Amino acid sequence: MTIYRPFRNTDPPAIAELWCNHSPQRGLAQPMSTRQLEQNVFSKPYFDRHGFILAEEEGRLVGFAHAGFGSNADGSGQGYAVGATHMLMIAPHAERHPLAERLLEHSEQYLVDHGARTLFAGIAYPANAFYLGLYGGSPSPGVLESDAENVTLFRNAGYTQVERHVVMQRTLAGFRPLVNRQQMQIRRQYRIESEFDPRVTSW
Repeated sequence: MTIYRPFRNTDPPAIAELWCNHSPQRGLAQPMSTRQLEQNVFSKPYFDRHGFILAEEEGRLVGFAHAGFGSNADGSGQGYAVGATHMLMIAPHAERHPLAERLLEHSEQYLVDHGARTLFAGIAYPANAFYLGLYGGSPSPGVLESDAENVTLFRNAGYTQVERHVVMQRTLAGFRPLVNRQQMQIRRQYRIESEFDPRVTSW
């Protein structure tokens, strides 16, 4: 029997293990640790444990869905009109498709119950408050096309594509920066300053 329940403080090790055991996928940061999850997800002041739904079978984590919100229109606080199922991950399982569908239903119900009138799939603006750098790279890509199972899941649930982004990737092995006269002229016009932990400009 599958039990669906909200996040508990003792869950991060099992979540990190499920993430690490996920099949290799472009755009999914690996390996995952409880520290990275804590820093990028659970420690956020707007993280709501009730929006992080876990599926358990006999005490074993078999999947999770993370529902949440982004900022309001002026960036001054959290907004609830637009919500998203940020992440949905399933362990190898004989009933993985029904399990994913049920987790998505729980996620959507949480979002609607909290006032969402528009639902997004994945980490998409304006509901992109989590997983920066852990999925899809530095921008917020929504759902990657290479994430075939989730793409199919969301399409079957009635989601439609509203934007399309190109994710560019380059290996740094063997990379050499271009050096020529034009680059040198540009370089002389600018001064680079590093600022660690800059002051935030919005919520």
